[in-house]
Order: sequence, then C-alpha cells, then structure tokens
Amino acid sequence: FKQKTAYEIASCLVGSEMCIRDREEPADAAWLRGVLATAPRDVPDELDLEAFHAHAAASSPPAALGGDAAAVRAGVRALLARLEADNHVMVVDGTLFLV
Repeated sequence: FKQKTAYEIASCLVGSEMCIRDREEPADAAWLRGVLATAPRDVPDELDLEAFHAHAAASSPPAALGGDAAAVRAGVRALLARLEADNHVMVVDGTLFLV
C-alpha cells in the first residue's frame, strides 16, 4: 500500500481542502467556537447543554444574537444547529457532544 498525495490522485484536488478550511468564518460562529473551547466540562468531549447556554450568555455574545437572554439562547441554538449540520457537534438528551 502506497499513500498517494492529492496531486497523484487528481490534480483538481490540490488545494481544495485549503479552500474550504480557509474561508472566512462569520463572527458569531467564531465566537461560538471560542465559547465551546472555554466551556467548563467534566468529560473532555461532552458538555451539559444548560450549563453551556449559561456559559455562552456570560461570554459577551455578539450583538447580532440580540441583547436579552432568550434571544442569545435562540441564537446559540441556531449556531449549534449549523455546527451539527456540519458534523462538528451533536446534541442528544441535553448533552452537547463535540465530534
């Protein structure tokens, strides 16, 4: 078995991963990733969803999410749904799993 480079497989693949990774991330998504990184947890890849919402609300949410707690919570849920659709997180029974 010989490992091949992307160029050996097809020249059109060269740089495609970097194009995806290098695209600019919206400020609210970057904020949420920071919140995920700093959220307290007992298990490395699991977070209690209620505790995460509290941590997010205390982490200077961007103005785009709104000023009150309900708006921030709804914005965080929408951002988590986007991350879940991209297979970065999974929410199951009140637990947020980092994938």
